[in-house]
Amino acid sequence: MIILCGGVLGYITSCFWGIEPIYGTSMEPTLTSGNWYFFSKNVEVEKLDIVQLKVDWERILTDLGHPPHEGEELPSPYLVKRLIGQSGDEIYVYGRKYIVPEGKIFVLGDNRLDSLDSRTFGFLPEENIIGKLEVELWAWNN
Repeated sequence: MIILCGGVLGYITSCFWGIEPIYGTSMEPTLTSGNWYFFSKNVEVEKLDIVQLKVDWERILTDLGHPPHEGEELPSPYLVKRLIGQSGDEIYVYGRKYIVPEGKIFVLGDNRLDSLDSRTFGFLPEENIIGKLEVELWAWNN
C-alpha cells in the first residue's frame, strides 16, 4: 500500500512540478549554471516568464543544414529560455523584425551574446513549453 501511494504521489507531482538543474551560460546573469530550480508544469505562461522547453535537436540541426551523424550525441532536449513573444507578436531584436506565427513562440536566452535561441532555430510550437521557472532552490556557486 505504501509503495502504491508513493508511486501515485510521485506521478501526480511529476505532472505539476519539477526540480531541475540548469547547465550552460545562455541565461546568465539571471540563472547560474549548475544551480537547481523549481518549475511549475501545465500552467499559463506570460511574456517575459522564464520557461522550460522540450526541443527536437535532430529537426533543428537538420533545418539549419547540419543533420546529426549516426551515433552523434545530441544536446539535452530540455532548454530554459525567456519567453519573448507569442502568437501574433511583433518583436525587434538587434534591429531585426520577427512576427510570431499562430501557435508559435519566440524565446531568447538572457545572455544574448552566448545563447542558442529563436534567433538561430526559429519559432517553436507553444506545446513545447513544459513549465515556468518559479524559484531557485539550490545555489552551488553562491
